[in-house]
Amino acid sequence: ALLQAGDQSGRLPDCFKLLSAHYHERAQLVRTALASLAYPVFVLHIALLLFPISRFTGLILQGEVFAFLLQKLSVFAPLYGGAALLILASNAGGENWRATLEQLLQRVPLLGTARRSLALSRLSAALEALISAGVTIIEAWELAATASGSPGLRRFVRRVKPLWLAGQTPAESVSASGIFPDEFSSLYHTGEVSGKLDESLLRARVYFAEQGARKLKTFVMLACGALIGAVMLLVEEGRIGLDDVVEKFLPQLGNRKVLKPGALCLADVEPAKSPITIRQLLTHTAGLSYGIFDPGSVIFKGYNEAGVLN
Repeated sequence: ALLQAGDQSGRLPDCFKLLSAHYHERAQLVRTALASLAYPVFVLHIALLLFPISRFTGLILQGEVFAFLLQKLSVFAPLYGGAALLILASNAGGENWRATLEQLLQRVPLLGTARRSLALSRLSAALEALISAGVTIIEAWELAATASGSPGLRRFVRRVKPLWLAGQTPAESVSASGIFPDEFSSLYHTGEVSGKLDESLLRARVYFAEQGARKLKTFVMLACGALIGAVMLLVEEGRIGLDDVVEKFLPQLGNRKVLKPGALCLADVEPAKSPITIRQLLTHTAGLSYGIFDPGSVIFKGYNEAGVLN
């Protein structure tokens, strides 16, 4: 819809730049989230695999494979099932599914505000492009609401369209709807009254894009902190010790080899001088690398050749 808006307004190159910037920023946020969540998610998975400890010892000492798998399935199935459902609902669901998902996410602190701000930024960008090209205001709103990706904004336009045809201005509808933040209502009203709506919408696009990105980054940071907090609760209960070595839970990580200083290939290794502890995992001092932070390094090339990052 945004490309359609650009095509009608004669500003297709600007719309392509807007889309490029949007997806580039979203990709950066995804990389940041994955990098920040990797360690706590790894430790949390270890904890879920090991506890209750009776199941784990039963598996090791008595070979109770079925009981162990059944208990883990009861834990992991709801977690992964819920995540898969959210992904399917957001990508492949119908209008009602997406509207329900939007309403649910709207209740999540910071995340809901961030999503709304980014949707308003896309709405403002499309409106500004269409209005500048002389597209009628009602048609511009219909196309822009679709470009925003928000089912709530599309429903708003469908609901107030008869009022606009009867003479009510969009600024009046926006102010009376209760779904737009005061900043957007004020900017739109000012632009409509002054006859400089395109300039007001440009300011709205920039403002809400920055606000949405900022709140989304804050949400990611808090989510990472929450996962680390969950691990610390296990520490508080005595189920995990901060100085416990990882091979206590994952024997496969024992007898590790590490790259030598100045190594030029993966064959330049030596035995690790000490084991990895839970404390080191939580503080990112274990010496592990995901390759995404040091492109061109030996470990990065090794990961790429092994297809780990794919």
